[in-house]
Amino acid sequence: MIEFWIKLLPLLSLIVLILLISDHFLRKWLEINKDNKKSYANRIHSSGILLIVLIFIFIISIYHHLSTVNTGNLLIVFIIVASGFDAFMQWKYLHNSKEYIITLTKGILLIIIVLLTMHFNLLKLIFEN
Repeated sequence: MIEFWIKLLPLLSLIVLILLISDHFLRKWLEINKDNKKSYANRIHSSGILLIVLIFIFIISIYHHLSTVNTGNLLIVFIIVASGFDAFMQWKYLHNSKEYIITLTKGILLIIIVLLTMHFNLLKLIFEN
């Protein structure tokens, strides 16, 4: 099990680095200070994100055993739902904020990363060695 995480760690680190760099440049370009950044707009926002994550974990645990379901596709659906909900709540309740643009952009970037990983079979390349 530890070997799995040791092999996956460089890919996850690269993804986090890409997201941090994109966040930095988007904030600079859109002139959004980190001080203005709120984690959640309200209680519904935080509860909704938690519910989405729990539903995703439940669905993955059920469909993981089915060979016909591609986990990457489920991950893309999760990113769309979570980023969409997060961005909507920021747009609706954080007035005079452009935080939702950053959330949507990072969601799109994550989808592109997942699609590229699936297209080039990067996980297969990592775990075959």
